[in-house]
Amino acid sequence: MWSTRLEVHAFTLPVGQMNRGHGFTVGGILHRFPKLRVAFLEAGVGWLPAGSSASTSTGADARAGPPHDPQAERVLPLRTCFIGCDPDERGVPWVGADAGEDVVVYASDYHHWDCKFPDTVKIITERTDLSEGAKRRILEDNPRRLYAIV
Repeated sequence: MWSTRLEVHAFTLPVGQMNRGHGFTVGGILHRFPKLRVAFLEAGVGWLPAGSSASTSTGADARAGPPHDPQAERVLPLRTCFIGCDPDERGVPWVGADAGEDVVVYASDYHHWDCKFPDTVKIITERTDLSEGAKRRILEDNPRRLYAIV
């Protein structure tokens, strides 16, 4: 179907993240381990809109768990899920508005051939489509929660 490594890479990153998100939500992992912190990294935020639905949403009101799970109707504390953003992704404000600004974390994307490093923090801080509060959460507050840094 594809003839280059880049074509395969561009397809498998978002689809792989959707598959993992599905496993953690509908697959019941977060029901079994409700305090588990999970980060979906290395694929940006662009996959989330396509992968979001009642079964795979990382929003605060998402319901998850397999149909046979007796706790399937319990609302999960999905604020233990995080999604890494590349500094210049256009979808960051949308994901912050849809899934909540407290789930997006900074990713430098260092050292990939197409990364913006060493300017990644500067790119985020200079964005005009993110509030100062959103920038603080992406760069500081959310990573501290993800990695349990006091």
